[in-house]
Amino acid sequence: MLLKIIESKINRTRAKFNEFLSLRLERNSPVLPVKIKLVAIAKDEAAYLPEWIFHHIYFGFDSINVYVNNTTDNTSDLQFSLRSLDNVNWFCGDAFFKKSSKSAQVEIYKHELKLSRRQKFTHVMFLDIDEFWTPKNLNTQIKEFIGGSFDTDVLCFEWFNRTNEETPFSPAIQKRLTGYCGHHVKSLISTKKFYEQINPHIAFSENARYMLANGTRYIFNSEQAGLVSKEQQDAPLKSAFIVHRMLRSEEEYLAILSRGRPYTRPEKSSIFKNNRDGYLTCKGDVSIEFPKEQLVKYVHERDAFFEFYNLQNVMLTAHESIKARRLEIVRLIGKAPLSEAETLKKILNKVKLPDVLDAYKEFKLLHKID
Repeated sequence: MLLKIIESKINRTRAKFNEFLSLRLERNSPVLPVKIKLVAIAKDEAAYLPEWIFHHIYFGFDSINVYVNNTTDNTSDLQFSLRSLDNVNWFCGDAFFKKSSKSAQVEIYKHELKLSRRQKFTHVMFLDIDEFWTPKNLNTQIKEFIGGSFDTDVLCFEWFNRTNEETPFSPAIQKRLTGYCGHHVKSLISTKKFYEQINPHIAFSENARYMLANGTRYIFNSEQAGLVSKEQQDAPLKSAFIVHRMLRSEEEYLAILSRGRPYTRPEKSSIFKNNRDGYLTCKGDVSIEFPKEQLVKYVHERDAFFEFYNLQNVMLTAHESIKARRLEIVRLIGKAPLSEAETLKKILNKVKLPDVLDAYKEFKLLHKID
């Protein structure tokens, strides 16, 4: 009980100190032009990084920092091809993961938030490589979107979870996307505030202002940080959102599972990526159809970007690496230890690929599971 009281006092003191720092920063800092940094962590993402980097340059992010960790694919070839892009910076993230496999992602984000403040960025955003900040009109730039309309410290964009991706390695942006509105958010964070906590979805400060992409106040979900409140979950898709490709095609989904998920707590570790609940087969109840003129322009610019930096060969080589991992997953499933039984039951839910199902049967026979 005494420890809880002490911890509560420490948290209140830290919050007050951070509020003091934030107010001092706002008073003493000159009004800076909007300057936005995007930060990502990438492991074996060479097949997808070219499109992801193009997409966010296209929509006006000033700088992109990519932390590469424990990578076995040809990401180094991609780095070489994009070496003349001054606003794309590459870092080795392995040291963060060696220090703490559980909190490495958050530690990188904390490091980048401090760094961005020193570098005079006004905002920073943290996205995964399967997440694309996207305006519904496929035209509005990120700075246009926030400029003058949002008096807030943390601007929260909801997920649009894509489904029905039948073709492997299809582009993220196509004429028509189907999916469903996710309840998680990803946030554009002002560097003028000091935050007590940060997670992959949102930053926390008692005196920060939070807003959704339609200008309404973001209400925290009482059950889990980074989720919109239950009152806000049935709202229609906003004019800007995060296209989230958590699954992609079934073939690619299987390859993702081979990455594993290490933890400092051994009982939570897995040789498989165990934060997936199976392959979602529903078609989705929301569809997006981008304006034809803007889509043609976007695709033209994307193709020109790939051609100018000679990225097609890099991506094709990366595709082969993904296909190899997809085959490796079959071997891993068939020979997996009994401790992976619950994980396999979960992550292989609704998977229909025959060789994968055969491997799962082999696993069950090996361990005499009905």
